[in-house]
Amino acid sequence: FQPIVDLYSGGIVAFEALTRFDDQTPPDAMFRAATACGMAQVLELATVEASIVAGEGRPSAATLTPNISPATLIASDELAGMIHLAGRPVILEVTEHESIDDYAALQAAIDRIGRGTRIAVDDAGAGSANLRHLVQLKPDFVKLDITLVHGIDDDFTRQALVVGLKEFAQVSGRALIAEGIETELERTTLVELAVRFGQGYLLGAPAPVEAWTH
Repeated sequence: FQPIVDLYSGGIVAFEALTRFDDQTPPDAMFRAATACGMAQVLELATVEASIVAGEGRPSAATLTPNISPATLIASDELAGMIHLAGRPVILEVTEHESIDDYAALQAAIDRIGRGTRIAVDDAGAGSANLRHLVQLKPDFVKLDITLVHGIDDDFTRQALVVGLKEFAQVSGRALIAEGIETELERTTLVELAVRFGQGYLLGAPAPVEAWTH
C-alpha cells in the first residue's frame, strides 16, 4: 500500500493497492504470464480481492485504490460484490496498459458497481489516447504521469502542461493526483501550481498495511 497524501495538510487520504508476490516475481512478469495462458482477468480479480481483505487494516479514514483493467471491469460480474464488501469508499484506478474500444460498455460497467465508487485515470499527459480517456470517462481523479512530475521544479514546459490539466480538472469538477514525487522541490512546485494530492517515495514508499496502522 502506497499513501496518497493531501499536499496542503500532509495527511494521508488514500492508499493505492500495489500487487506483490511471495516468490518475488515482478508483477509485470506475472501478469504477462497470466495473459499468455488466458488467466489475466482471474489473476486481476484475485489481486483486487486480496487488496480489499488486506486493506481492512488501513486507517479507517483512508480510501482504498485498487487497480483494474478496462477489460476486467467490463467483463466481471464479481467486481461489484467485492467492492461492496470493502465497507468503505473505493476509488478504482483504471489502468493504461490496453486500449479502450467501447467507452459506453466501460461506463455501463462503472454504473453497475455504483454505491459511491469513484474512478481515477492514471498517466495523464502521457499521450493522446489518455486524454481521450479523460473526456470519455469523466473520472473523479486524474493522476499526473510521472514524466510530468519528475523535474517539474526546473522545467517550465512541464509546469505549463500541469497548469493546463489543472484548469481542465477545475472546470470539470475533477481533482489531480501527482504521481512519482521524489524531491521536496517537486512537492513545493506542485503545491504552488495548486495540485492538491500527491504520491511518491518522498511521501511514502509502498509497504505492507501493518506499516500504516499507526
